[in-house]
Amino acid sequence: MAYDTPSQQFGQVLSALDTAGSQAGGAIADIASTADSANTAAQVIADGQLALQQQTELLDGARGYCCAYQSLNITTGKVQANDPLGIIKTWSPDERMLPYDKPVGPSKGAHVELSGVVFDEPGLWTVYVLCRRKKPGLGSASSTNNPISRVTAHVYDAAGNPYANRDFAVGTANSDYRLSNGEQRLSGNTYQDSDTSVTMVFPVVIPAPGYRVAVGVSDSQKHQWWLGGTDYSTLAVLKHDNRTENPGDATVPDEPV
Repeated sequence: MAYDTPSQQFGQVLSALDTAGSQAGGAIADIASTADSANTAAQVIADGQLALQQQTELLDGARGYCCAYQSLNITTGKVQANDPLGIIKTWSPDERMLPYDKPVGPSKGAHVELSGVVFDEPGLWTVYVLCRRKKPGLGSASSTNNPISRVTAHVYDAAGNPYANRDFAVGTANSDYRLSNGEQRLSGNTYQDSDTSVTMVFPVVIPAPGYRVAVGVSDSQKHQWWLGGTDYSTLAVLKHDNRTENPGDATVPDEPV
């Protein structure tokens, strides 16, 4: 087929693209509407485990377990006493303890106490931490200042002496990583415009009952908010089973003569 002008030549193509664009726009609108609906639904979902605190039979087969969440959003702009639990001897005045003081579901071999979890049994445990820093406010970051937040999981003995620490440092830039003084930091000039979630998982051998784990946060720039609730915060411990399932026979009979 011959065309006299460019507009005739490309008119059908442009018209087809127009139609496809309209269809794609409608599909995108449908997706956005679905996402909005899902978002709304997600906001009203409560953690069903909160109603199971007395049902310890559900932990049959687990050697030990305990889970807590933060009952409050806190800010590092507020000064905290050096000894928030009344037993810890080395807490920094620049560090806020995250209030993991509400249990999630039943527990076994450990319990929630004040702002952390106390181990009631010795053995090998795995600690899980989830916390969330609210995005920095306007003016919190600049091309010459990269504020750093530090999240530290502290394990103490029953007398409040330090036993083990796990430390994570996170910045406000989101372009790449670098190492500075042995700390993992984020570098670059692209600044974060969303909340930051921090997760930590580590094993710890507890030698005696009464040891505890608590989580502290500090910020190079004060007034950062750390969000609580079951959606954004978790401190959980899970004990490994160290019992021997098949110990064997200490003595055996003689063979038939």
